Amino acid sequence: MLNKKVGLRIKQFRIKKAITQIELSKLIGISQAEISRIENSATQITLYDLEKISKALDVTIASLIN
Repeated sequence: MLNKKVGLRIKQFRIKKAITQIELSKLIGISQAEISRIENSATQITLYDLEKISKALDVTIASLIN
């Protein structure tokens, strides 16, 4: 359940910042396909990737998981 919320929050913040999945993937060094899987809750996100995504989107980790 938490994973689904995190993926949705990442997508919301990414869209709000007008960043594409491809742009985000280049910023944090993972594939666009992995970004898609994270946003669609098709994979578990690591704390390391969560930290990189939060920095790229300029939000706290807490804002992504709450």
